[in-house]
Amino acid sequence: MSFGNLELGRVVGSGEYSDMKLVCQGCEFKVHKVVVCTQSPVLATAIQGVFQESRTGIINIENFEPSTVSRMVEFLYTGDYDDPLFPHTEGFAASLLVL
Repeated sequence: MSFGNLELGRVVGSGEYSDMKLVCQGCEFKVHKVVVCTQSPVLATAIQGVFQESRTGIINIENFEPSTVSRMVEFLYTGDYDDPLFPHTEGFAASLLVL
């Protein structure tokens, strides 16, 4: 699902109108519940109910690098992400489909 036409990719970088934070190793990602929680049942569960995260609006993400969380957020907002370690992956995958 791509939200490009809604310009959500632009607002994620600015944090404009954000109502939730993802924190990973001191890096904060200001996000929007309606975007993140509708696509991630795990994050939706964490932000609802009696959990501390529902009171604070902050989810601490451990065991991942901030760059990984950044790519996840990028994907949730745009339907795609860039991976600088594998810049030619798309072309490679397409070449495998050519018979």
